[in-house]
Amino acid sequence: MKPGKTPASPWGARGRAGCRSAYKSPRLASSPMANPLVKYADELKDLLRGMGLLAGYVPAALIPARLDAPSINALAWLLFRLRPGKVSAFSERMARTLGERPGERDLSKEAKNHYQMVLEGSWARVRNLHERGWKPKTSVEGLDWLEAGRAAGAGTILWRMPFGSTLTVKAGLYGRGVPIVHLSQRYHGASSRVWTSIRVLCPLFRRAEDWYLVERVIIPGDGSTAKVMRTLLDRLKNGNAVVSIMGNTLGTQNTWTRFFDGWAGFAIGSPALAWKAGSALLPVFSVREGTGRHRVVIQEPIAVDRTLPRKAFVKKATEEFSERLQDAIRQYPGSWKDWGRFWSRAGAYEMQTDAGLEED
Repeated sequence: MKPGKTPASPWGARGRAGCRSAYKSPRLASSPMANPLVKYADELKDLLRGMGLLAGYVPAALIPARLDAPSINALAWLLFRLRPGKVSAFSERMARTLGERPGERDLSKEAKNHYQMVLEGSWARVRNLHERGWKPKTSVEGLDWLEAGRAAGAGTILWRMPFGSTLTVKAGLYGRGVPIVHLSQRYHGASSRVWTSIRVLCPLFRRAEDWYLVERVIIPGDGSTAKVMRTLLDRLKNGNAVVSIMGNTLGTQNTWTRFFDGWAGFAIGSPALAWKAGSALLPVFSVREGTGRHRVVIQEPIAVDRTLPRKAFVKKATEEFSERLQDAIRQYPGSWKDWGRFWSRAGAYEMQTDAGLEED
């Protein structure tokens, strides 16, 4: 299926020009931070990200797609030449986190793959700002699990693991004609909450992904999810809908699990929605097999007793998701994109207490 042509949707057409949000969200005010340097760092990160998109916009329009792979590989080679110790330091730290003995496995190839993945993801996002778009070769495993969930009539929820670019799973399923309804934060793509990031950078990030979606449902700036959940329940009732939700991110309600030598937090949206709607809950991630070559893996449903109270169901489902995520990281460490955040204990990897869940 050619990018730019959205699969038919039972609730109306959604074009590449932009997917419809569930409802308009108010302006998000920047919250005060205790350390002004942290706020400045986030704004600088967004500025550099925006400059990168702008810097790549014209080259992406001029460079033929057939040169994508050699260009990315050349950039990676230059990076490794300029920072010769970067790969070895990264691979050694991965091995320590994974609990591997010295010499047990050479992770240098996985470390190189990780840096190439980051470069390719950035280039793919710029590519998708143009009509020709990014055209990776993507295989999909586990489509039978997806089709079984859709056939059951209660919809399917894809609980996405943070592997690869946010584009990869969407692109792979789009190519198989899967109608994806994606849930995202209003500030998706930004580190800071300043208006330039919300009004400029975030729309560019969404635009690059909207090729592959039939609808995007956006959580508003105040974090309220009641209307959003009602919208997703309505889509799941259709039975044909596939709702995509990022797994390892924080929301207004979260649950925490042990994660390697630290902790990880998970918003409860995916399991809570699956419990409410009776939908299949399928973990999904992507593996980078080479420049321009990716594999999307849809795992078997998370099987937790549906008669359990909501709180117990969410807790057990999250624990199983966390275990599967760690297993996938051990198997494909170079494709996991959150090494930096985990090591710095940032975002979803900060130590927190489980809160916000009530028995139903």
